[in-house]
Amino acid sequence: MNNEIEVQKIENFSLATIEEISEENVWLANFTSKATRETYKATVKKFCSMFEIQNIDQLRSVTSMHIIKFRDAMKEAGEKNSSINSRLAGLSSLFKHLIERQVVKTNPVYGVKAMKKDYRKVKSRLLSDAEIAAILKQPDTTKLVCLRDRAILSIFFRHC
Repeated sequence: MNNEIEVQKIENFSLATIEEISEENVWLANFTSKATRETYKATVKKFCSMFEIQNIDQLRSVTSMHIIKFRDAMKEAGEKNSSINSRLAGLSSLFKHLIERQVVKTNPVYGVKAMKKDYRKVKSRLLSDAEIAAILKQPDTTKLVCLRDRAILSIFFRHC
């Protein structure tokens, strides 16, 4: 029975089936993360919408200036640098795929500077005094090992 199903699938397969699969779908299928696929798809849609790109010929005419304008528009819209860099990586990945498939000749994202990352910025907030007190109350003070844990936590919170 399974062999019959497989034979039917093979018989129903045609070259037209392959041609109906867009390069974008092939490119997106390569990503294992659903979130990455959705983000990259939205990025391409936003980019094409911004420059009114509707077909592959218009996509072939994209230059680094288009990418720079797109990057700057995202910055002006208040997007985070990390989000902008992620979107640029998505566009670069698409063009790399299209180069491999010989659809376009160059990747216009190459050479476009990414947004700077601020490594000095603290990304986590400090604990409030009430939160520290609540944590210090957690160890069971009737047990010696828990008294030790409370002492370690207390020293940690005083020096950090």
